[in-house]
Amino acid sequence: MVAVLLEAGPEFGEVWRRHEVDVTHHHDLKRYLHPELGELEMYAHRLVDPDAAQELLVFSATPAPRAVRNSSS
Repeated sequence: MVAVLLEAGPEFGEVWRRHEVDVTHHHDLKRYLHPELGELEMYAHRLVDPDAAQELLVFSATPAPRAVRNSSS
C-alpha cells in the first residue's frame, strides 16, 4: 500500500519521510457477504496521522486464483 501511494505523487512521500504517518497492521481477517460476489475475505490496514488524530482504514484482499476467476464466467 505504501509503495503505491509513494508512486502516486510526491505529497505522500514528503509526509512519509517526515514520519508524520504510521502503518498499523491488523491481522484480523474480516469476512463480508456480498450479494453478487459471495463471501469476501479482507484484511484491514490502518494509516495513522497521530498529530492530526486522523486515521484511514484500508481493506485489501488477495486475488482469487486464475482457475477460480475463470470458472465464474
